[in-house]
Amino acid sequence: MKQVVFIAIIVFMLTTLWGEIHLSNYSFSYSEATYSEISGGTVLGFSGSDTQYIVNPSLPNGGLQVMGEGFAIGFNFEFGGVVYDRVGVHVDGWISLGKSQLGNGAVNMTTGSSTQPLSSTIPGFADADLVARISACATNLVAQEGSEIMIKSSGIAPNREFTVQWKNFRKGLVSESLNFQIKLIESGMKVAVVWGQQTVGAPAALQLGIRSHPANEATNFANRYIPMGTAWANSQAGDNASRSAAITATQFPVSGATFTWSPPAAINADFSGNVVSGTAPLTVQFTDLSTASGSQISSWNWNFGTTTSTLQHPQITFSEPGVYDVSLTISDGTNSDTEIKTGYITVNPGNIPGVNTGITMDGFDAIVSWEQMPTEDSEIPDYYYLYFNGSDDPEGEFYFLAPIAYPGTQYRHQGVGMGAQHMFYRVKAVRNGD
Repeated sequence: MKQVVFIAIIVFMLTTLWGEIHLSNYSFSYSEATYSEISGGTVLGFSGSDTQYIVNPSLPNGGLQVMGEGFAIGFNFEFGGVVYDRVGVHVDGWISLGKSQLGNGAVNMTTGSSTQPLSSTIPGFADADLVARISACATNLVAQEGSEIMIKSSGIAPNREFTVQWKNFRKGLVSESLNFQIKLIESGMKVAVVWGQQTVGAPAALQLGIRSHPANEATNFANRYIPMGTAWANSQAGDNASRSAAITATQFPVSGATFTWSPPAAINADFSGNVVSGTAPLTVQFTDLSTASGSQISSWNWNFGTTTSTLQHPQITFSEPGVYDVSLTISDGTNSDTEIKTGYITVNPGNIPGVNTGITMDGFDAIVSWEQMPTEDSEIPDYYYLYFNGSDDPEGEFYFLAPIAYPGTQYRHQGVGMGAQHMFYRVKAVRNGD
């Protein structure tokens, strides 16, 4: 009989702040493409919009109210490890994410400064998840004739997008036309800021990036820093939440400039077997149940104790009795994850010995004992394998219960109840390597 290795596994729960994803772990990319203005969506604001929070569908022009039910994204959007499905919009070029289960408080756009949503600290914020916000052009924006904010959900799952579009806005009293979008992208749960055609007047510093909890300190962010005189295509990662992007009449994003933040790929290993116990030889069909978000699984590495496989859905035959741990490690080429199921497969021998134990009761525990015995080859054993039949038929099916290291001759079967004295236990002596 083969050696069966019993492994005790201690699992350590490694968590980051709030057990979620820090935004500094998002990857950033810059690209240039054709700017596509949306149409046919829901129009918010009006030609006189200035400093308004827009948080309620019943008040599309917005106002001073910072909390409300928000607007539906159209799909569940995961951001920083939290799932959101509502948004609030601020005229000053940024949005807040919210959760519909909070009802009229789904969105909370409370901020110390509407032109600095990424760096404002907010002590006493009731639900820190709701400080999640995305800024494209946070500065003092004002609407004018021809201005419009539009929101629209488009596409088909799993490739939907939610877009918030600012059209023909200006900074303060300056005569100019700023056009840009914030996009929430279902595939990969990405955030994108896309710029249209710009006519820029006086210089300004604006906030461009993403922010999440905590609310009382601006430590969870990923923003872009563009010093005066630096091309927007050469932005830098901000080293603090207050970093800004300079925009002037000669320094501004080209039409189609796209700033994208992508969460780290999330892959999770999991599997199942069509049977997990039986008599040797036992054939088990394993099914890979692993998932990947933002990437594609490219390799599978299984370990069954005595054999391995790199197939996605292997079929394995366990020829020898024992209890087997099964592990699966998956990878997308960059990230990996391992699932270990301890004692997942139990293979009973075809020749379980007759009833050769005694039972005494201690409360609801059964104390199972037996005499010292040799192996089938008359050798001193390394283990006694204990089997259990919970029926009232001594010829019924027995299941592997536990290994007891030699020279132990007793086992406490906890909590089986007083009826255990009418059940059946069998013991077999085995050696490592048999």
